[in-house]
Amino acid sequence: MWNLFPLLFSIVLIEGKHFIITKAECISLDSKFSYFKNCEMKTDEKGRTTLNFHVVVRYKEPINDITLGLTLFKISKTYRIPILNETIDFCAFKRESLHDIIFKGVDNEHGMAEIPAPKGNYILQIRVGAFQKWKADIKLYSVQK
Repeated sequence: MWNLFPLLFSIVLIEGKHFIITKAECISLDSKFSYFKNCEMKTDEKGRTTLNFHVVVRYKEPINDITLGLTLFKISKTYRIPILNETIDFCAFKRESLHDIIFKGVDNEHGMAEIPAPKGNYILQIRVGAFQKWKADIKLYSVQK
């Protein structure tokens, strides 16, 4: 299991009092390298929405070059304005081989501290790259209330 995604959601954009994730899109950009077995949002009887996804990594050799691209967009009627644009060397954080990635558990019971951002619609785009090429693209659509 890959433990970076819960950390990213906790720091950058987690569903809670202020940001509510309304939609998720998971796209494999290189199906020979990896694919999404599932990418879904579920709402339980108490109204808690949870994001879950499972990435199957087909590449069998050790991966020592993983890059994450994080971009937070504010959406207006005609533009997507980038507010945050960071690239992270994942290998600097984690030194073990990559297996299937299973993520469960962004829900509206675990909010974060208030982010000084105007109300409106946002997209958090997470691009995952390996060997200098993008391999996956995850977009989380959200609303700040």
